Amino acid sequence: MDRCIWIPEILTLICNDLDRKSALSAALTSRAFLEPALDKLWHTIDSFRPLIACLPEDLWTTEIEPSPEEGKNNVILFLQRDFLPADLHRYLKYYAHRIQHFSPRASPGMKMLSIEAFIALQTETSLQPGALSPRLKFCTWLSPHHVNSAFGYKSDVSRQISSFMCLFVGESVVSLKFSDSRLDNPMDSVAIRATLKRLSHLKSLDFDRNFGSRFSSLLISSYSWDHLENLRAPYLSFASIAHIAKMPQLRRLEFTGVIERIVGADFSTFNESGFLSLRELIMKCDMGGFIGFGHIQQWLPVAHHLQECSVHEFWPASTASVQKALDDIKLKCSAQTLKKIDLMEGTICMEQQVAQEEEDILDKQCREPHDLSPLHEFNQLEFLRVSVIGGVQLGPQALSQIPSIWPKLTTLDLLPSDEHMGRMPSIDHSHMLQLLRSLPSLRVLKIPFDTTQLSDDQPILSMPFNLRVLGVGYSPIISPSRVLMFLKVHLSRLETLQTADLGEDNDPSVGLTMVQRRWKLVLETWEQTKQQNMQVIT
Repeated sequence: MDRCIWIPEILTLICNDLDRKSALSAALTSRAFLEPALDKLWHTIDSFRPLIACLPEDLWTTEIEPSPEEGKNNVILFLQRDFLPADLHRYLKYYAHRIQHFSPRASPGMKMLSIEAFIALQTETSLQPGALSPRLKFCTWLSPHHVNSAFGYKSDVSRQISSFMCLFVGESVVSLKFSDSRLDNPMDSVAIRATLKRLSHLKSLDFDRNFGSRFSSLLISSYSWDHLENLRAPYLSFASIAHIAKMPQLRRLEFTGVIERIVGADFSTFNESGFLSLRELIMKCDMGGFIGFGHIQQWLPVAHHLQECSVHEFWPASTASVQKALDDIKLKCSAQTLKKIDLMEGTICMEQQVAQEEEDILDKQCREPHDLSPLHEFNQLEFLRVSVIGGVQLGPQALSQIPSIWPKLTTLDLLPSDEHMGRMPSIDHSHMLQLLRSLPSLRVLKIPFDTTQLSDDQPILSMPFNLRVLGVGYSPIISPSRVLMFLKVHLSRLETLQTADLGEDNDPSVGLTMVQRRWKLVLETWEQTKQQNMQVIT
């Protein structure tokens, strides 16, 4: 065997690519692989089981407690003798320092340490935060809601477990995530505040969109966060926005919306000094998000250095608010730096629609397509998605201008969010091919186009295009065979083909329109051919 394989760095690279089972085998079969394999095994921990497994069995007496979930019982470990330094020696010496990610989970029927066991661990480690994972970098806070579901709201574990998260969360942590909104127990809130107060060098703070908005805003506003680079939060208050604007290192901000309307506020001071390091602004909102996006925009300096601007409105918005969002981007973002624009509307509303055959409407009204001209000046764009109800103005002339307007695009998604809007695309396959010729950097293309003009005698190109993802939405189709030939001739390097919703797998043909059935045939045949080609290659 080549001697180079025994170089520690090479061994580490090998073990990093192993799954847990293979890493365990490597650790047990070769001394050279022992350390890097153990690093792999202990790198990410999602429960308290590894800790429990390292402690002596004679330390415990067990009690069976019924779980709220019928038919499942929890096993709670209580001390049956004194907790000695030697009991923790093996874990601390060989394993604790290897943990980099800690995302503990609670589920009905699990084995769990009792509160007195956690107190013993805390006492034995001299109340030192992070003693059980001294090199931990990334942590997801144990969900109080999941603990309650596993042990019941009145159990000691549910009421006090948050207080012992400090055993794992020490000064080495740079990323902290909270996924729960049900902080009914005051001890949960106290533990979270105490932890955040200690972590002055935190670089990433992530509050799930279901986390309590006012509590998260209070937490954000309570500390300076001089080193924070990434912040994800639910609804923000006026005070928290003002505080966030002053964070000197913040590069990425993702939020759900604003708690209250900001009326009559003076933004002049922040037009000079707000969000100086911000590069990515992402808003994913329930309702009125485009309005909330405008509020944040007021805090940005005119000559700003944003590289990514994303707004996802989960429910339909008004035509005026969508257009205003486009205008706001033009007003506040810099054409020299902006590389990504991602504007989406109405996704949740459509996801929640029950799959059913469309009712015939004699006089159907469609929203007018939106004008993308406010975005024309952003010639450094690499990613552009505008997926809104009614779509965008996309005729042959507008499509032909895209390569000169956005010459660096790798992703272009202009599919309307209401795929079944009923409007016939004014571009066909020939216009799409011309776009690919003029924009060779394009790897992802999602636009509606008319495939009904495809013929059997399609010209064969000397080289296929490099497109990897094609989204067709609800594009008109009459001949699946001609579409398949088109894909084979021009897009042989395609890796993903995305169509409109094709219904349930158990009986996908029921309730499908003829257009959906044709695209279903195209998709299934294309995937089968792709699989056969892969088998031939291998």
